[in-house]
Amino acid sequence: MSSLINLRKQSLALIELLFLRVLKASHIFLFLVYLLVSHFAVAQNPDRQPGQRDRQQRPGSTEQNDQNGTRQSRRGSGILDDSTTLVYGPTTTEYTYLTNIKYNQLKFQTIDTILTDLERFTLRDRSGQTYQDLGNDGTALWSTFYELPESIGLQPGYNAYDPYVKNPEDFRYYDTKSPFIDLYAGLGGIGRSLVDFDFARNVRPHWNVGFGIQQLTSDKQIGPLQNEGDRNALSNTMDFFSYYHSKDNKYTFIVNLMRFDHSVVETGGVEVGEDTTRNALFQYEDAIIKLYNAQNSDLRLQLHQYQEYKRSEFMEFYWETLYKRQTNEFTDFLLSDSPDYYEVFLIAEDSTQEKSEYRELKNEIGIKGNISKFFYNLYVKRRDIAFNYRFYRPQGGPVAENYGGARLRFDLNERNNLDGHFEFLQGGNYKFSGVLNNPLFEVSYRSSLYEPTFLQSDYFGNHYEWHNDFQSTFANQINGRLKLNFQFGAIQPKVSLSTIDNYVYFGYDRRPAQTNDGLLISTYGADLSLHFNNTLHFVVDARYTLVGGGAKSLYRVPELFLNGKLYYEGKWFNNFMPVQVGINFYQRSAYFANDYDPITQQFFLQDDYLLEDYLAADLFFNLRVDKVRIFVKMTHINQGNGNDGYQITPFYPGQQRVFDLGVRWLFFD
Repeated sequence: MSSLINLRKQSLALIELLFLRVLKASHIFLFLVYLLVSHFAVAQNPDRQPGQRDRQQRPGSTEQNDQNGTRQSRRGSGILDDSTTLVYGPTTTEYTYLTNIKYNQLKFQTIDTILTDLERFTLRDRSGQTYQDLGNDGTALWSTFYELPESIGLQPGYNAYDPYVKNPEDFRYYDTKSPFIDLYAGLGGIGRSLVDFDFARNVRPHWNVGFGIQQLTSDKQIGPLQNEGDRNALSNTMDFFSYYHSKDNKYTFIVNLMRFDHSVVETGGVEVGEDTTRNALFQYEDAIIKLYNAQNSDLRLQLHQYQEYKRSEFMEFYWETLYKRQTNEFTDFLLSDSPDYYEVFLIAEDSTQEKSEYRELKNEIGIKGNISKFFYNLYVKRRDIAFNYRFYRPQGGPVAENYGGARLRFDLNERNNLDGHFEFLQGGNYKFSGVLNNPLFEVSYRSSLYEPTFLQSDYFGNHYEWHNDFQSTFANQINGRLKLNFQFGAIQPKVSLSTIDNYVYFGYDRRPAQTNDGLLISTYGADLSLHFNNTLHFVVDARYTLVGGGAKSLYRVPELFLNGKLYYEGKWFNNFMPVQVGINFYQRSAYFANDYDPITQQFFLQDDYLLEDYLAADLFFNLRVDKVRIFVKMTHINQGNGNDGYQITPFYPGQQRVFDLGVRWLFFD
């Protein structure tokens, strides 16, 4: 018993140390908010029937639960123990997502308390290593594998920071019986940190409100001007959300507001010359970099509302509005400090200040309903768009786009369904998707004809100018997966086939181009999960990709990709403390990955530098004490003692060996 007491004291001491680090990092505001809310929070009525109605994952969340998982409905009752004291916890707090409400897939999910993937600290880790970045959290991202865009209309084209943005589909809408706080604090080596704070509470039995605050910081890994505090990236996100439904569930109202402020000090990568050795690429703090004054910023504001009225089971009406504003800036006020980086000067030779502004107002009105096992949805949509650069306005002014669409889903039961969606844009662009899912396999087909972005079509700044008349890109994609379960785990063989015509890319000259030749991208792989005695686990995502067609040299992807983990899971000290100990690993074969241009935030073709085949591994230890989960991790543990490492993007070394730790703490009262 004494050992348990000592262990708990040590755990609390570690938690206290983490919070002192957080406070030192100027996050006092989060804790003041918590104290204020706790002071004014009043007891909520536990006797209620919540509405019967899940994507950006928080760090350490795998959308699973210790108990009961997903529920389709819940009837409130007094939550009492033997002393009639209210008891709150993960099973008394539930949440859902917009897509569940909008498409009548009515389910709530309880808060997860598992340890799986808690140690996945950065966004690239949480994505399964499927993004290419600049070797540091908060930097520009490029999807390693081809993805069809969701939008078939005009988009700004500045999307290097899109994965960091919280979209309307990512918001959790809660049903709580008590004030709820979810706090994650990750403290990484070399000045990396992530603090993620969410608060939610029910104002009335059928009305929930909440807000979230997130801050991501990372210091330079290469070429810092000082030992500590020389920022590479700083990102702040603040959001507010509210979810209301009437007592009879006929009316639902959702609103969310999000502000995203992301800035990156660009290094341009490691400076190399003709006689540069491989070791010079991994000098990290002592490396010579290409840019010293350049900075990118991405500021976004997003307001979203959704309302629906249920006239009957067969007929519901809804109205959805989304307002978005995005401002991108690239500045370098001392071009003379990087004389070899910039080649062309169209406006000024001493400084650069590029800027673009994008505004969008989208309105969608539709009708939907359930007829027996069928769900239908018919809608019309309008997007009003405005885009301009500091020195140039494409299209001559605002643009209006008109859409129509339909969705049909057949639910034989919870595990067997067929879903189809078609949307067309006035003028010819369209997208179609169909998904067949059952316990043995899943097959999907997507087809899309989508518009080139504003950035791809027109640009004028200090270092580039182009005006292109590109055609819409035509793409088809087929995905298939078998679900094979056996006594010790599961294996899911998978295949993805994509064909692309009129592909738009950024070429060797860092300018956009379009090819008339076709692309065929074929990916074959498997998701493997093995379990031995419920204590030893091995999971891996393995993919082998081939690129064919006349334009195959224009699309770069590693042939072999592996991402997985081997770990032990158990409960120590008389089943008091759940723990996980293991190794995460990531490997990809050698390939000529795209380079990065900070001026336009675009990844472009290069044939000068081959990224070597490399295996990177992380050692981690996760534990849970009551409602607190803690991780410690040695990232890139297999890095050599000398000048060694790997690169994710040419001239940008990946994360060097470093110690990370973090905590996720849930408060329910």
